[in-house]
Amino acid sequence: MRVLIIAGGTGGHIFPGISIGQELAKNKTEILFVGRSQGIETEIIGRYKFDYKGISSSPLPRKLSLALIRSFFNWIRAFWESLSILKQFKPQVIIATGGYVCFPLVLGGWFLRIPVVIHEQNTVPGISNRLSGKLAVKITVTFEGSKKYFNSRKVLVTGNPVRTEILSVDRATAVKNLELKGNRQTIFILGGSAGAHSLNTALVEALDFLSEMKDKVQFIHLTGINDYESVKSAYQDKGYAGKVFPFMHDIQDAYWAADLIICRAGATTLAEITALGVPAILVPYPFATADHQRKNAQVLIAEGAGVMILNRGLSGRSLSEEILKLIKDQNKLAAMAANSRKLGRPEAAQEIAKLVYSLGPKENIQC
Repeated sequence: MRVLIIAGGTGGHIFPGISIGQELAKNKTEILFVGRSQGIETEIIGRYKFDYKGISSSPLPRKLSLALIRSFFNWIRAFWESLSILKQFKPQVIIATGGYVCFPLVLGGWFLRIPVVIHEQNTVPGISNRLSGKLAVKITVTFEGSKKYFNSRKVLVTGNPVRTEILSVDRATAVKNLELKGNRQTIFILGGSAGAHSLNTALVEALDFLSEMKDKVQFIHLTGINDYESVKSAYQDKGYAGKVFPFMHDIQDAYWAADLIICRAGATTLAEITALGVPAILVPYPFATADHQRKNAQVLIAEGAGVMILNRGLSGRSLSEEILKLIKDQNKLAAMAANSRKLGRPEAAQEIAKLVYSLGPKENIQC
């Protein structure tokens, strides 16, 4: 069977596509990834050894301008490139995970009568998935609340796929790999693949209010490139045990070692932490489209799996207060972990793979 997976733009679109690809590859499915000609997906997908092709895709500006005209002609070019790739690869199913790179390929697939499956990670879909959903035969979503944005007859609630390696470690191995102390509470700060400056700044400021816990906690901090040196120096200068990284390819070790995570509320991050049952302090990205990160976070808050600090209320003091409340109340932390695990859908990639196989040739092996 041949499956084309469209994934590009951000890790939130790319990693679910990789997760689905990993599951399909177990049955020796022939897989081709398509994304932007130049983007982070070229490097990330390359690490997973999947075949990859890029198209000349770019976002359409929302206002009338010269840039809009250029983008429109670029989009036409991307559509013809998409048709060429589809005719050469001849996929039997197309999977699209959202982002502006998807629609030219989805439209091409619809034009060539290839079944299209859309996967929506967030509570509120972006414009690309809203348009693509009208052409798709099936739509898989992470959250029950997303169903209202699509034709409900097409929708299947699967959860958001999690990469194989995220699920395949254990705490003892993770602690050893990261050279952590096994008798300390571990706090993992994650701002996304590029980091989050406001999170980094608040955590550094919070260290001044956490001195009573200095010998009881340790930190794993994913800063992004820009803040790496300053954050690393702050831990050293203030005498805290902290493992600081500009980027982590093997992020599963940090997840498994963590007793508490401080993070944004992107759908992929939430899928990963709930699959493992990690309690969280969530600081939604304030400029996410349709405020979808805050809405994502509210799902965990409602189920007692996390607490939320809005970005406008984020400071060293407010963050330290939440950290201290949780670290000092191990019963609450354990209850949040259990609630987080209940929300997890580690089988999401398997469910989507089954759907894909049901749309392909009948003689295909079922997963």
